[in-house]
Amino acid sequence: MDRAVEAWRLQHGIEKEIIAPLSKKLCKSYTVYGCMLLLPQNALEGPEWSPLEPLIHHNNINNNNTALNDLYKSIAKELKITHIASNKPIPLHHPHPHHPHPPPHPPPANVTDTCNDNNNNNETTPTSSENILRAPINFTPLYGDFGPETCSQPHPTQEDFDKAFWVTAKQNGIYQVWAPRWTMFSRGNISEKARLLTLGSVREAVEDAAVRGGREGGEEEEEEERELQPPGFAAIDLYAGIGYFAFSYLRAGADQVWCWDINPWSIEGLLRGAKANKWEAVLLSHGMDHFDGDLLQETATTSMSKETLKKGIRKAKLLIFNESNIHAPERLQQYLFPPPPPLPQPHHHPPQITIRHINLGLLPSSRESLSLAAQILSLQHQQQQITSTRQKEDKSKRRRRKGSTSWIHMHENFLLEEILAKANERSKELEEKIHGFLSIIHYQKNITWKERNEMEGEEKRKKEREKRTSRVRVKIEGINRLKSYAPGVMHCVVDFGVEFLEEEGEEREEGQEEEEGGEGEDGRR
Repeated sequence: MDRAVEAWRLQHGIEKEIIAPLSKKLCKSYTVYGCMLLLPQNALEGPEWSPLEPLIHHNNINNNNTALNDLYKSIAKELKITHIASNKPIPLHHPHPHHPHPPPHPPPANVTDTCNDNNNNNETTPTSSENILRAPINFTPLYGDFGPETCSQPHPTQEDFDKAFWVTAKQNGIYQVWAPRWTMFSRGNISEKARLLTLGSVREAVEDAAVRGGREGGEEEEEEERELQPPGFAAIDLYAGIGYFAFSYLRAGADQVWCWDINPWSIEGLLRGAKANKWEAVLLSHGMDHFDGDLLQETATTSMSKETLKKGIRKAKLLIFNESNIHAPERLQQYLFPPPPPLPQPHHHPPQITIRHINLGLLPSSRESLSLAAQILSLQHQQQQITSTRQKEDKSKRRRRKGSTSWIHMHENFLLEEILAKANERSKELEEKIHGFLSIIHYQKNITWKERNEMEGEEKRKKEREKRTSRVRVKIEGINRLKSYAPGVMHCVVDFGVEFLEEEGEEREEGQEEEEGGEGEDGRR
């Protein structure tokens, strides 16, 4: 950068004393992603530019500032990049409610960004709306072709994707791809991406999956069945974006990651990033606001049968949904937790993949998504209980399995003095939500599977729920202070460990069976 500014100084005959403060400022403020250099908006403002105003205004011809263009060309040459842009934090509210993507012309440089300011005029005026797509509306191209300024609304076409400018960057050995005009990229998340790669709970899930892979499945299973139903662990990313955290789970050893995001540009970046990292990905739904019927049938095309698609899903590393994550429990129940046949079937093999991690990465708060995470884990627990009950009917297929923990990683902005208190509050909320879902699920299961069609009064139902909802324990396993979001506000990631305990009466039944069949494996209960 020093050489670039010096070359520009010599080109325009600027005195060293005048250019020195600007050179120092630019050297400290830029970031390079692949072939793009990104400057913060304040790099183009301030007293360092004041002595240069006569030069800049004199060369400003038809809004094409040749002096600044010369500076950008010099920077591009010296830093070996092709594109330059400036950016400001992404606001939570959009000043153009009917245009969820950036307007054709970026706002003036003096427009105050208030991503961290709750008193933003954009948030209080009737013309603003929530920027749910996290569109980079303050992104300003400065040098190079960033592609068309508009795209098809509300769903971009493949032609839109092909014409856009895409950036590829590598962090922690993982490629990520995005279109900067249309998609945000958060460099501040790099430490959290790295943390997931070596996080103890992720390693535990990988090791457990490896053990299951060596022990699950009898020799009588056909090779094709084992191929279609690989044991392992899955992660769920309810705000996947371009793969910020989803890719870290895969690199750390996850067998699958199920991803949700409503921004089609993020989904395209996710698909391109998966390809760059040589991970197979399947897009299961595209821009669907609601879903009715068979997911596989809906996704399958005339050139791909339902069974072929099913095999592709089993082998894929990334299962991607371009829709609201409110549908996540429904989708997972349909594929990972389907209701078993009325009677045990010799060739019925429920999916062996287990959800061990759920990522909730929305700011300023992922609190509302705790219900989705609680519902997903409750549905999985129901499926495991049904499978366990069926296995007990055939002792030759019984395998004693250590109880496992699943983890939820919730992102939220906390006041510094409230971090621990708020984390404990969220922990209690999560446990209560899981209890609530288990009450509903097990009440329904009792009626459906145990044919208990008559309950004697509300008191008996209450006791039944209390007995069966004391089987989950939520604890805080860590609070990662990721980065400062605003003065006195910290972006934190709270790691919740969720453990489902054995049902009441299960210990006694298993103990009786061990007395009849010999000693237990390790005496542990």
